[in-house]
Amino acid sequence: MNKNFWLEALKGGTIIGLVSVGFAILTQTIGEDSTTLLKVVNFLSSFIMIMLAFAFTRKFSAGHSAEVGFSFGRGLGFVVAMMLFAGFIQGLYSAIMAKFFIGGELLQAVDEAMAQMQDVL
Repeated sequence: MNKNFWLEALKGGTIIGLVSVGFAILTQTIGEDSTTLLKVVNFLSSFIMIMLAFAFTRKFSAGHSAEVGFSFGRGLGFVVAMMLFAGFIQGLYSAIMAKFFIGGELLQAVDEAMAQMQDVL
């Protein structure tokens, strides 16, 4: 049963992570010019992430018999495990983007933020 828990969490988390990366790429290609479109895409992204987490948790809970049950703690643990895997996928995407594609822009944004913080202090 424990092996099934981690396998299902891996499947769900990977799919959620890949969908999240897809939305991140879509957001990046839209750019900052179209704020209304960005708001719609961000809302849609959040809604789809919640629905995917709900669907995968519901699918996993359906595999438990009524005698054994599916406790709140088990469900919460499953969602946390899925989000760990999704976070790994998103972190991998962020690291690749920062290292190879947007390194200079990221460094410039950090420098600007540090300059603003120095002005505040």
